[in-house]
Amino acid sequence: MVDDYFRWVSKIQRTVADNKNILRNSDVYLFGASDSTKVAALELKNLNIRVSGVIDNNKNKCGTVWMGTPIIPPKSLKVSNHTFVIICGGDVYAKKKQLLSLGMAESNIIVVLPSAKSHLEIIWDFIKAYAVYWGLKKKYRERKMIILPINATGDAYLTGRYIKGYITQNNIQTYVLLTSSKSVKKILELYGETYVDVISLGDMDKLKEVVDKVGESKLNVVFLMFWGLYAHQNLIKIEEFTTISFLEMFRGAVMGMNDEKNARLPVFKPLNEIALNEKIVKGKTVLLAPYASTFDDEIDVEWWEELVLYLKTKNYIVFSNTSSESESVIRGTVGASWKYEELVPILDFCGYFIGVRSGLCEVISSSSCRKIIIYQEYMSKRKMEYFSLKNMGLGDSSILTEIKWEDKKKEQILNDIREKIE
Repeated sequence: MVDDYFRWVSKIQRTVADNKNILRNSDVYLFGASDSTKVAALELKNLNIRVSGVIDNNKNKCGTVWMGTPIIPPKSLKVSNHTFVIICGGDVYAKKKQLLSLGMAESNIIVVLPSAKSHLEIIWDFIKAYAVYWGLKKKYRERKMIILPINATGDAYLTGRYIKGYITQNNIQTYVLLTSSKSVKKILELYGETYVDVISLGDMDKLKEVVDKVGESKLNVVFLMFWGLYAHQNLIKIEEFTTISFLEMFRGAVMGMNDEKNARLPVFKPLNEIALNEKIVKGKTVLLAPYASTFDDEIDVEWWEELVLYLKTKNYIVFSNTSSESESVIRGTVGASWKYEELVPILDFCGYFIGVRSGLCEVISSSSCRKIIIYQEYMSKRKMEYFSLKNMGLGDSSILTEIKWEDKKKEQILNDIREKIE
């Protein structure tokens, strides 16, 4: 629930702030590189309290950097009277037991647990949730409400790819796709989906509460997803234990489809309908995509600037893909915020794409441009294979290069990319 989420965030922030006096001038560690500890890290930063490191039991993450902070295994923790560890949710008791076994004093372990609701709050929340459902039911009448609790671009791309097959397979006559993201709506419209509506994330969570208590079949509602703020989060770990790709998992586990028979490609605007920037030169233009919400540690701006300098010596025009004010244009490039329906034909014309792995990569996968995609440093070999566009069969693999980022090898990676540029 969104309300629960914000209550949780607020509790983490309040706990950190309440302990600020003892945390100052101490060695502060966070247990686990997660969304919850990210909230704690940001609050500590706001209070000018330095985080010495992040402890994590995932050996694939250890030795990497997360939010500018090194990740270490618990056994590497140097325990002293000035060492404090903050635990934000998860298996709190197992983590606490582990720290105590390392010699930490219990008073130096700060635990944040979610707050429980009263029975009256539970009843009142359900009444408010049912009111939201009833309002949507009156609006859409007999249409089946297909809820898409996603905001990730890649998830939206795969939903559009298989949604028509899902509709046919389940003999759904009339339907409406409901999302909380305008970006998801725009991507679905590339597949010709005209009945897509945007509702608030809060209303979506209230719908989920009603569905959990009443049942999808009785309400003519279906949630077409299994992660995010909702149940079955452990299934995200599937990539570490199988040989399938993200696409195969999504197609089977989410859409219930066995093959690509009903898969569709998005339809983009013809190039002659797009007013191309006069600075774009056919075959000699590069779009950089240096930002992604899933990329916890951004690659140094200086690295991108060095790449731009090289591209310019080869007479390339360089653009930076920026989707918000917080994403600054790389020096020496031109800012670009092309619409989804324009991206593939423009990139076909440009010739090159170099960017970090994000959902944007799925959207542009059908482009004929040469693509160089950089994966996060902490990704295990298996996880990189799981999200690999090549392994998912998206686009022409002969014009796709996939690289795992390693901060200590950034100069070598730069040289490798230079060799790929004609």
